[in-house]
Formats: sequence, C-alpha cells, structure tokens
Amino acid sequence: MGRNMHSSGTIEAYTATISRALRSDLGDSHRAIKTVMSWTGASERSARNWLCGSSGPNGLHLVRLMRHSHTVTLAVLALTGKERLVPALALSGIRDQLLETVELIDGFAIGDIEIHVPCAHLN
Repeated sequence: MGRNMHSSGTIEAYTATISRALRSDLGDSHRAIKTVMSWTGASERSARNWLCGSSGPNGLHLVRLMRHSHTVTLAVLALTGKERLVPALALSGIRDQLLETVELIDGFAIGDIEIHVPCAHLN
C-alpha cells in the first residue's frame, strides 16, 4: 500500500476510518482489543493501535477484520470509492438471513413436529 489512499488522500484518514468502524462495532473496552486479536491473530499492541487510530491493519489483517465486521467492510468500500457496491452487499446479507429462516421453517414442517399430549385424563 502506498502512502496515499484513493478517496481519503492520507494514511491518517485510513487509520481514523478503520478505528471509527471498529469502535462503532466493538466500543473502546479492553474486550474490544481481545476481540480484534481473536478475529485477526494480531498482537495486543497492534489491535490497540488500530482501535485508537495510531496505525491501521495491512493485508491479511484487514481482510480478516472485513470478514468479521460489516462496518469495516463498508468503511473500506467508502475509502476505495466503491460505495455503489453497498446495496449489493446488503442484499447478499438479507439473502443469507432469508435462507437461514427458510431452513428454520423447513425444520418445523408439520410431519417433523411431534406433539406429546399427556393421556392421564383418558384412563
């Protein structure tokens, strides 16, 4: 990655944008640092620096953050000038949720439901 970013113009804008996205999702607690470490495999120092905006993730760490954080993904799209992809990303997420819902509904098909009625009153 060079010293300049496409839409923001600076590394500082990049690090601030990623920091805002992470803090939006995770807050400012020590737990946020641990979560970022878990998501990325990065050190505690790196995770803390990303959250406070003093540096930003590179390469694989950024991809791993995007995998876990929709907000980071949207921030990266904005930094690259690809905001027009946001609706497609949202539709993909909605589609996945609908498929999960269909699976749940299929699991409750009438033939799959066992109804247990106590028969004590029939004796």
